[in-house]
Amino acid sequence: MKQIKKILMISFGAPFSGPHTGGTKRFCELVNYYQDNSKYDITLCSTDNSTDLPNNLKHIKLSSDTIISGFMPPTYYIYKQNKTLLNEIKMEYSYIIAFEATIIFWLCLLNYKNLVMMVRKDLIAYKSIEMNSDNSKRINKTIILNLYKIAERISLIKSRIRIVQCSYDRNQLIHRHRWFSFIFKDKIYVQINNINPNWIVNNSTCEVDIKINEPSNSLKICYIGNFENERKGYKLLLEALELLQKHQFDLQIYFVGNGKNIEEIKEKYSTYKNYHFCGYVDNPIKILKTCNLLVVPSLADSFPNTVMEGIYNGIPVIASNVGGIPEIINDEDAIFNPDVKSLYTKLLKITDGDYLDILKNKQFERKNELIFDWSEKIAYLIDEKMKDCKIC
Repeated sequence: MKQIKKILMISFGAPFSGPHTGGTKRFCELVNYYQDNSKYDITLCSTDNSTDLPNNLKHIKLSSDTIISGFMPPTYYIYKQNKTLLNEIKMEYSYIIAFEATIIFWLCLLNYKNLVMMVRKDLIAYKSIEMNSDNSKRINKTIILNLYKIAERISLIKSRIRIVQCSYDRNQLIHRHRWFSFIFKDKIYVQINNINPNWIVNNSTCEVDIKINEPSNSLKICYIGNFENERKGYKLLLEALELLQKHQFDLQIYFVGNGKNIEEIKEKYSTYKNYHFCGYVDNPIKILKTCNLLVVPSLADSFPNTVMEGIYNGIPVIASNVGGIPEIINDEDAIFNPDVKSLYTKLLKITDGDYLDILKNKQFERKNELIFDWSEKIAYLIDEKMKDCKIC
């Protein structure tokens, strides 16, 4: 009889109760897979409310009473409040899975063993763009980035295995910590995401928004992302679209998302009657499905779900040549450099309907390659690579 593996998945946030980002959706998907599989005994450790959790899921509740916005990362305050509890539970599990380097770092300080580090973003690139978008002093930015790099390095060294979602992220980690990479580079494994997670499949059954379907002859372009900082590339897209406007093409542009800069942007472009700022939409696919093109102009993005949503729904996607995006699309014709001229040139080509059809056909083929059970592949990969790990 096979031994049931006891697994602890740790989040210092609330993946089931809080905002459902791409990373938290993947986290929840993996928790659900483990719970539904009799080979595993899964426990979730998080700040979630018990009422939001799947039925019968074992849960260790973390306190999150005091989180201060400032110099230290939010995970520090969760660690500080729950240090005693985290110490008590560390010895009971076959292995421990966490999705963030900063969480793994605190667990390393508590001498956790058999850690599985799942990297869901290029932490340093994301943080750099985020801090460049605010008014922090340069010296503070440098100190904070160095602290994040140290945390990431320790997490990489102390983890048993590391799983990334694209080769780009693997290469970045090895390059960024090249003097230490001999310790961990052979145990960084790439598992690309699937295009058919349950939330994309379920959301894609929605009815399209009839109001957005008019005027029917226009080329309708969609952007889905926040307006919080520059990482999602909204400024890049707006500048490229301004150049395109001079050609007086029949365009309708739909911006889906919110953020601290949205009101300023809406005011600036208030005279552009073909710009539609839709704000936050619970299921943006209902707008996406009415459009002819999805533009993903990210400045840094490991594996954006918006690209997957577009391809899954048969909406041609063009996207910037950053992070893992080229690995998802796997087509140079759909890729542009993250600068205004390159995006503008690509949009000019898109005004040719034949070009759109070519993209659509190639991305239909790519869709078929990306349909598989992601959770099953992750669980199998962890089991195979952790076979020699003992319960600590």
